[in-house]
Amino acid sequence: MRRRALFTATAIVAVVTGLQACRTPTEAATKLDQAQLCIESDTGQKPVTAELAVTDTQRSKGLMGRESLPPDHGMMFVYQASRPPEATFWMYRTFIPLDIAYISEAGEIRAIRKMLPCAADDPDRCPQYPAGVTYTTALEMPQGFFRTNGIRVGHRVEVLDAPRAHCPQPDA
Repeated sequence: MRRRALFTATAIVAVVTGLQACRTPTEAATKLDQAQLCIESDTGQKPVTAELAVTDTQRSKGLMGRESLPPDHGMMFVYQASRPPEATFWMYRTFIPLDIAYISEAGEIRAIRKMLPCAADDPDRCPQYPAGVTYTTALEMPQGFFRTNGIRVGHRVEVLDAPRAHCPQPDA
């Protein structure tokens, strides 16, 4: 039987150590470099592979320098504590237009924002994208991913316990 996980840093640690069946993003990130996610959508669950940005250095670099992402791939930014609504992301040296979902500790998508690449040489000239909500995890995906897949505010994100696990099938 599948259990819903709390969306906390200990859940990501549990994914890494294999102690739990299913977890939410903040838990898996301390030792893994990527995680398999299931995101609730209007039509069921959408599988996603997310690179994990857990350290300050990883979060600062983000997707800088990338020119593309594979389909259904993104980057999950994991924080040990809740981030305030005024906390921001930027697109300095990021060449891919992205959407970002700000996710609560419980795994609920609280806000989704569009972010455009910034061509400025000076990072201070790049727009900043505030969450507008409290969050513990943020998920960047290629622009249009959330809309195209029927993923919206209020939907949930889970981290699977195994690197190649699949989203669970709905109960019949």
